[in-house]
Amino acid sequence: MGLSFNYFWFSNFFHNLEEIFWNTTLYTVLWSIWKARNDLVFKNSIPNTDDVVNLIKLRVTIWVKGRYNLAAYFVEDFRSHLEGIRKHKI
Repeated sequence: MGLSFNYFWFSNFFHNLEEIFWNTTLYTVLWSIWKARNDLVFKNSIPNTDDVVNLIKLRVTIWVKGRYNLAAYFVEDFRSHLEGIRKHKI
């Protein structure tokens, strides 16, 4: 039996923020590319690579914060001080 997205997202399979960030990044990259592609096809909007990359970073942070109730951390904490919180146990 293969491991599903739900297993990774809703279980406590990952034990620290570093693992969670890498797992979430994969899905966020795919989602962001899909959204940029849809904007191109349906809105005739040409995506800017820098904007897509920044959106990926922001989405990863917001999704991880929301999923794991990390209200003590701000978005800027994840960008600037990830080294200090990366081993935070979930």
